[in-house]
Amino acid sequence: MIRILFMVLVIQFSNAQQTNVLKQEAAGFLDAIRPELVSISDSIWSLSEPSFKEYQTAQLLKDKLRNAGFKVTPFGAGYGTMFMASYGEMGPKVGILSEADADGLLEPMADMPLPNTKYGQSAGHHLLATGSLGAVLALKSLMDQGKINLRLTYIHSTAEGSLGGRVPMAQAGYFDDLDLAFYWHPSPVTSANPNRWDAIIDMEISFLPDVSMEDAQIGFLNHIQALKKQYGKDVLMHFKLQHEVMDVANANNGLIMHLRIQHAKQDQAQEILDRVVTTLESEPLRSKVKWKVFRAVREFMPNAVGNKLAYDNMMRLSKRSVTSNDSILAQKIWKRANTQQGRFLLDARTWNAAIPDGLYGYGSDIGDVSWRVPLISFVVSCIPTGLSMRNWEATAFGKSDFGKGGMMDASKVMVFTVIDYLFDETAKHKIQSEFESRLHQKRNIKNIEIEPTAFSKLKRTQ
Repeated sequence: MIRILFMVLVIQFSNAQQTNVLKQEAAGFLDAIRPELVSISDSIWSLSEPSFKEYQTAQLLKDKLRNAGFKVTPFGAGYGTMFMASYGEMGPKVGILSEADADGLLEPMADMPLPNTKYGQSAGHHLLATGSLGAVLALKSLMDQGKINLRLTYIHSTAEGSLGGRVPMAQAGYFDDLDLAFYWHPSPVTSANPNRWDAIIDMEISFLPDVSMEDAQIGFLNHIQALKKQYGKDVLMHFKLQHEVMDVANANNGLIMHLRIQHAKQDQAQEILDRVVTTLESEPLRSKVKWKVFRAVREFMPNAVGNKLAYDNMMRLSKRSVTSNDSILAQKIWKRANTQQGRFLLDARTWNAAIPDGLYGYGSDIGDVSWRVPLISFVVSCIPTGLSMRNWEATAFGKSDFGKGGMMDASKVMVFTVIDYLFDETAKHKIQSEFESRLHQKRNIKNIEIEPTAFSKLKRTQ
């Protein structure tokens, strides 16, 4: 018994030594290619192409991956700017998620550093895509030396926070054969704490020309209010009425409602959807409305075991600093935006495995991925606090050294965590077991049918 215990300890010590050496080597590789990654990130920032139209950005990334030896499969789920790039034929299959679309939320700020376009990387996706690229290039370097076995996939999509490009990819099975996936995002904070994101269903309901505002309210809005009351604080149901020509209060034709159903649990969101549809398809409304679901993302189920591995690797990173240029730029943006001065958060948030119940307030297409594969997700500080990540402010800070430092840290965390996963069979088993337990009794939850034109009109042959 003592002999067996001794052998186990020897193996564990040997694995720890081996993983430390590999992590140091990968970090050195990433530091060496940092200038190239910075150039790619700056190019994507300058292009700032919007969702489903990032043709030059996608081509830039595909060319880099092809030149590195990856096999590129274009037209992810049939869309021109989504693709997959794979490398390796042995070992676990790991996916690194990417996207690089820009937001159309810029304001004219002539005295600020902004791209020459009406779009901007306010969410930092130029850093996201490039950080994920750095991770796969570093892992490939270890694979080429025969130090790790891996089937590696870079999965590039678009519109994470809007229509959700990963939704059709998930429904087409793009993530089904993965053993593990990673998603990271720029943020004002660094954290790997598991957060649950909400399920969101967006509907468009068109009332026929002879339906007045009063009829719509009596026939349907009262039903929405009753559902909100029944489900209480566990559900958000937003609706907005609009009309193409007249004020909605006086409209007597062409009334349109946009309805959002948001719940922390997928099955509850779908239950509410079914009840809404039942009402819409009952008389007298059935003959007076047309409806469609144009967006649906599942609740996100984080993997706490995997996130803890990522957190432990965050603790390995060197302490970051803030350059005087970045500090001056931040001060300029705070002043120009007329917001309270924020600060640079250099330390990761303390680990907390507790996943709070209830609404989170946000939904994303990575939720659909988390139902197909264990997904490790984390954020890294790439901007100071006090800057909005929804307009020009974060965009103006987008080419900072601080942002690029966060991007490089994200690459290292992903690579280090993959190395741990490969050499720690216990962690690998726990990650898979947690994933399967969270999916228990949920595998039979149906896919929500999305109106085909919501996505098909965005398909391009370029």
